[in-house]
Amino acid sequence: MGRAAPDILELVGQLHEGIADDDAWTGAISGFCSLLSLPGLLMGVINRHGTPVHFEFGHNVDNEMISLLTGPLADPAHNPWIGLAQAHPIRQAGTVADLGGQQALERTRMWTEFYRRYGLGDSLASTLERQPEYAHALIVTRLASQPDFDSNDRRAFASVLPHIARAWRVKRQLAEWQAKAGTLKLVLDRLDRAIVVTGPEGEIRFANRAADRLLSRGTGIDATRGRLRASTPRETDALRQLIDGATRTGIGTGGIAVDAMAIRRTDDGNNLAVVAEPLAPAHSDRLGHDTSPGAVLFIGESQASTRPSIDRLRVVYGLTPAEARLTSLVVDGHGIAAAAGAAGVSQNTVKYHLKTIFEKVGVSQQAQLVRRVLADVGGLAEPDAMPPADSA
Repeated sequence: MGRAAPDILELVGQLHEGIADDDAWTGAISGFCSLLSLPGLLMGVINRHGTPVHFEFGHNVDNEMISLLTGPLADPAHNPWIGLAQAHPIRQAGTVADLGGQQALERTRMWTEFYRRYGLGDSLASTLERQPEYAHALIVTRLASQPDFDSNDRRAFASVLPHIARAWRVKRQLAEWQAKAGTLKLVLDRLDRAIVVTGPEGEIRFANRAADRLLSRGTGIDATRGRLRASTPRETDALRQLIDGATRTGIGTGGIAVDAMAIRRTDDGNNLAVVAEPLAPAHSDRLGHDTSPGAVLFIGESQASTRPSIDRLRVVYGLTPAEARLTSLVVDGHGIAAAAGAAGVSQNTVKYHLKTIFEKVGVSQQAQLVRRVLADVGGLAEPDAMPPADSA
């Protein structure tokens, strides 16, 4: 144990680095395998009914092995290590002796179809974490040509187990947060309304695609050195005060208070309406952001189109191309005469089409049509063009 202690200390540091760095994680697992002279390692999830759900991480393990363990050998009657994972004390080394000995192992399909097939020998296993419905398990195996694990090996294995378990749990949690954050960004990017999450000093933590476009134009509000800025010093001060007020409202209270201001555009367009709400630490934690207080800004850009595309209107309401074009004009504020002129048809034709449109959308007046369309699909950005699926 004494000779391995420095290696184990270095290995523990690599495991913690590997929480956020996949290369460091792979290096740490390689170091663990080198420490115990292991040809490979498997980590997986086993549900309480005994069936391996999936393998989370494999080192030097091929797909054929995984297919066997998740297929024909995914049964405690064939693979005794599954039963051990369900019952053995958590984060303690389980040995072949805990299965009933070498002879008991050799009477299983696991021995004939896995150990003998791949020339494997002695094994060690452990349950890293056990929940009501599943267990996270780790198993390492030496080649049959190698010596069995001795007491020093088992102690080294046991000493690293808690660190592997903690690092892997945090690494999984981080991956889940990143997946949720990616999904949230995808959803927010589909909105035409600019949304910005800021810190207490106006530093930008997140901006959706509409906000990126707005800030990049700089026609009223932009960003400098990562902080929001209006077009004039006076409005910049007012914007910072707005953010500060929302931030202070959210500190420790989780309360909702809404404040707003208007920012003049430099391109003679309509004012930008900025609505601020507090982002309390609890909200930030759920979003995977810094847990310090902040603010969420909803920036209304009057010049931005909230009209759904003609194609979207056709799909959502089953309109013809002509009906969809007319609906788009009405939603954009055109009356019957203006819509007829823009479409190059008579007013009677517009009235005729409107009757059909009302029936398909489920309304009876133009005002209702506008409200329904804007409520259903207004304010959504057009999706990116998806590449065609590969036929192979």
